[in-house]
Amino acid sequence: MDAGFQQGVWSDGEHRLLAANARYLGFRLGSAIFLHGSGGTANPPTLALSTLAPAGTTAKYQDSPALAFASGNPWLAVGTWTSPRGLGSGTLSALGAAQVWLGLKNSDDIGTNFDLRVEAYKNGTLVTAGQTLCIQGITRNADLAKAVTVAFPALTATTFDGVTDVLSLKVLTRIGTTAGGAACGGHSTAVGLRLYFDAVSRNAQFAATF
Repeated sequence: MDAGFQQGVWSDGEHRLLAANARYLGFRLGSAIFLHGSGGTANPPTLALSTLAPAGTTAKYQDSPALAFASGNPWLAVGTWTSPRGLGSGTLSALGAAQVWLGLKNSDDIGTNFDLRVEAYKNGTLVTAGQTLCIQGITRNADLAKAVTVAFPALTATTFDGVTDVLSLKVLTRIGTTAGGAACGGHSTAVGLRLYFDAVSRNAQFAATF
């Protein structure tokens, strides 16, 4: 197996192999799908999904842009991870909770609370989304990154053809809020939120049942 395959970057031949394996296995047991990155440790330019668990010991990270509660407190993207073509085959019937690790870009933001939203897409069309509000206790120290889960609601069964269809996971954040949309305390701005992934100790993932 070549290094590109291990890092979640695939040639056309490897795409076909993954698609064939997906059709054979069918993800019937709710297979774990992991977030990978290639092209560097900090904000790697290629973000991918794979059923291969991370093997490295150094976590990669992806940063959000600056955040502010003012002007509507919009959701801003941290990153989008995309599967190879045909990785999923059959009917997607459920998604297990996404698990990620969070930190700060800047220690000045200690005391800031954050919301986290995770969206799942088929070929760019939203399938389902979940969110966790008012996440507290996030620090700049990478060794103390905070494990966070985001549960998905029940979704409408969605068919993947096992050949060309693509599954994507988009992670977004904003300043922390209550269920009613009010600020939930802490700072009203932040330099940005950091998401750690693609390492044995930071094996950010979710599960998909086909």
